Amino acid sequence: MGVKKYKYKAIPGHPLAGKHNWVFIHRAVLYEKIGPGEHRCVWCGVAINWRTGGGRGAFKGDLVVDHLDRDIHNNSPENLVPSCGPCNSLRSSKGRIADGDLVVFISGQKIRAVRFICQSCGKESIGQLRGVNKYCSRRCASMERRPEHSCYREFACLCCGREHKGVFSKRKKFCDAQCYESYRWDTRGRAALKNSKVA
Repeated sequence: MGVKKYKYKAIPGHPLAGKHNWVFIHRAVLYEKIGPGEHRCVWCGVAINWRTGGGRGAFKGDLVVDHLDRDIHNNSPENLVPSCGPCNSLRSSKGRIADGDLVVFISGQKIRAVRFICQSCGKESIGQLRGVNKYCSRRCASMERRPEHSCYREFACLCCGREHKGVFSKRKKFCDAQCYESYRWDTRGRAALKNSKVA
């Protein structure tokens, strides 16, 4: 949506007026509705403030007026809500957030999401729509990048015999460090005992 499509008028002395007293009508209407000061984005809840002295708000923390029905000429107070820049951009683009859309929160921002299958472990996961979704975690991505590691395997602990299934290194042979230490000292003890009998 270009700036020229929005309606504006001259309101001398208005807090949102620019150099020549021009104010966008939808901004003036919402300003009268919610007043000055800090507000919250209706979509993600981040703190936003009015940008005074002209402009529609294009920087981080600036309040952007969002049209609920996406009709920029419908400037009724019931149709206008405060929004942050990222949420307003998503709602105005092909990746806009609609009611019922799958979303994730990244750094406090509400981002439209999509379901995908991890290329490493095969599990279904959720990632942001605009991202490159290949792996469900850093662990899976690391496993896939190292050819000496397999993605999914089954093994039995050499110490306690408990079976495990999942994404593990080919070198993994024990449940945890405790099993590893027990097995190592037990093996050394048996070897020492065997050598003492031979001697």
